[in-house]
Amino acid sequence: MNHLPHILAAVFLCGLWLPIWIIAAMTYTARWHCQFCGFSDSTEYLADPERRKREQQLAAERTEFRHQEMLARGTDFTFGERATYFIEDNKKSLLALGGCMLAVAAIASLSIWSNIAFRAAATQQQDEQTAKTQGINVRRDAARNVEVSLRKKLKDVNAYTAGADECELWIRGNVLDQAFADSFQSQQNPALADLRNAGFTRVRIVSSNNKKWEFNL
Repeated sequence: MNHLPHILAAVFLCGLWLPIWIIAAMTYTARWHCQFCGFSDSTEYLADPERRKREQQLAAERTEFRHQEMLARGTDFTFGERATYFIEDNKKSLLALGGCMLAVAAIASLSIWSNIAFRAAATQQQDEQTAKTQGINVRRDAARNVEVSLRKKLKDVNAYTAGADECELWIRGNVLDQAFADSFQSQQNPALADLRNAGFTRVRIVSSNNKKWEFNL
């Protein structure tokens, strides 16, 4: 028996093929092939040439016994008896059929599970992207509010978002100086709490002469 295909199937199907592999190994019958004439037969029959004849004779005797039993009873077999006889006569075929059905069920289950996992991952990715976009929009609105608030006192002041996920607030203006930077990052500034809630992590202040002040929120 070649176990390599079963090993590959068990690996790719995450172990779902193992019951089929076990059934196939239990019901497998080695065959011998002649390299010259091409004759092929099971080793059990080659070792005992009369075995096949005895099995055929035993099957015929069972059939005749059941027929005589039915005649003696005067009635046909019940459904349970017919099912029992059918299972006894077709054990190997039923095992093979059960293995095939189990394989189909395993493959179908794996396909359904993969589809569910793929959809869950896609939904999670979409939700993360939506949350990211919403966060960026919130920070942009917060930057515009800061700009509007500052322009009430100062002219030519711009506030905008930058950096990864737009988590940095940049403030540029011609009249920005150390006093403005100290006042803006003061804990008494109520805008800092709004900026933190919006998701900002850093503030950069740049004056017209390229002086820079920056601090983390």
